[in-house]
Amino acid sequence: MGGIIRNFKGSLLEIGGMPDHMHLLINIRNLDKYSSLLRDVKAHSTIWIHKNFPSLKEFEWQEGFASYSLHYSFVDSVRSYIKNQEKQHQTMTFEEEYLKFLDVQCIEYDKRFVFG
Repeated sequence: MGGIIRNFKGSLLEIGGMPDHMHLLINIRNLDKYSSLLRDVKAHSTIWIHKNFPSLKEFEWQEGFASYSLHYSFVDSVRSYIKNQEKQHQTMTFEEEYLKFLDVQCIEYDKRFVFG
């Protein structure tokens, strides 16, 4: 994934996740290529997983994704959050945490479409 991001002249600052989701903290300057970047990360990582883990032939990413920009002063705290996913989800599921995040940020959503 880091190589794909570098091909888009970006850098992968942190990566991590859980069995049902993952987080990428990316620095990219060319935002008009962002959707293409994420498409390629998902497509090429799927090919890599299928090639290297034949038992995961059914693996596929969800259709959509969530993406947020942040001020550079938050990079360290977001890095820490990504590194501590396992601990984070001992007290709250990913779904609960994500809906809470949307609510706190006053982001309107329809629950039927958030997780597919």
